Amino acid sequence: MPNSAREFFTALAERGFEPHLRGIRGTYRFEVQGAGDWNLTVDDGHLTVRQGKGPADCIITISEDDLVAAARGKLNLLTRAMQGCVEIRGDLQLAQAFHAMIRATRVASAREEHAHA
Repeated sequence: MPNSAREFFTALAERGFEPHLRGIRGTYRFEVQGAGDWNLTVDDGHLTVRQGKGPADCIITISEDDLVAAARGKLNLLTRAMQGCVEIRGDLQLAQAFHAMIRATRVASAREEHAHA
């Protein structure tokens, strides 16, 4: 489980492909307060991550603590957006797809950890 935005995005980049995002095409920009900006491009599940600003279809402004907590399954990004703690601009379907991917990845990781225990 990631402890920082850098660890989270590094893990996404290393994964390179996310089956839960198959059929999804779009770009995200994460404006992570206190940790910088990150761009994620999804092309039919293939992931490309780079640090820095860039054009995006979906822009998510989030604190590093909330990003890490979401990646760990401790909070729901969409609920935090409705509470005004996370700002989502642009394509909301992409935001929903990203949230679903985080949830599915977390469940798969938990199953793997349980199987190896």
